[in-house]
Amino acid sequence: MNLRDIAVGPQFLYPRGKAIFFGHALVGDARTLVRVANTEGDTARAVVLGGGVDLDISSRFALRVLQVDYMHTTLFNDKQNNLRFSTGLVYHWGTIRQKGHRAPVQSP
Repeated sequence: MNLRDIAVGPQFLYPRGKAIFFGHALVGDARTLVRVANTEGDTARAVVLGGGVDLDISSRFALRVLQVDYMHTTLFNDKQNNLRFSTGLVYHWGTIRQKGHRAPVQSP
């Protein structure tokens, strides 16, 4: 069985020096992409709760030391409760403003 999921929701960040701790609560859909037991597949709601820690390498890149997610789905009318572990390289699209810090002013 091949399972794909897409989920969205809030992510909470707690920057401490070069480490950024995060947690998220996501809701979306999980979908099987191949036939299972003579059926065409299934789509169901997915709920993902998790968090982890990133270590800054530069202003744009970080190393994801660990991310752990709990994922709940009900595909084929059967409940699935899974743990997902991830590591990797993170690219930051924007910046994180910390309390008491102001963004640098760009000169013309």
